Amino acid sequence: EKTRDRFIEVAGLGRAYNTGDVVLQDEAGSFHWIGRADFQVKVRGNRIELEYLEHAISNVSGVTHCEARVVGGGARLVLLASGDGVTEDMLREAASKLGRAYELSYVKLVPSSIWTFTVNGKLKRNEVPLEEEA
Repeated sequence: EKTRDRFIEVAGLGRAYNTGDVVLQDEAGSFHWIGRADFQVKVRGNRIELEYLEHAISNVSGVTHCEARVVGGGARLVLLASGDGVTEDMLREAASKLGRAYELSYVKLVPSSIWTFTVNGKLKRNEVPLEEEA
């Protein structure tokens, strides 16, 4: 029954299976994977995808790792990032291109060595400590 509920009708495409993946379709009709809907959160009353933000930030020149978080009961969107030559202004500019809902309240640049990973090489979320001002 759960599987049956995952099938949806998509205008122009017909029946499709909702995998939970977030994609964007470009002008040529190609789909580009952005992330999973599992990381959808509400910030200042707006629903956003943390992986969408992280994907955009990871494309900033020099960024090696990044993680977006929501703190303050959904009042603040914070970003932790590391990389060579990366500045807070570069990260804020990349986030601003995603729209007002992705406006960063706090950016923390951290050394690359601070990140921890699972045995599968995935970033362990919420491991890097934040200061109280975040």
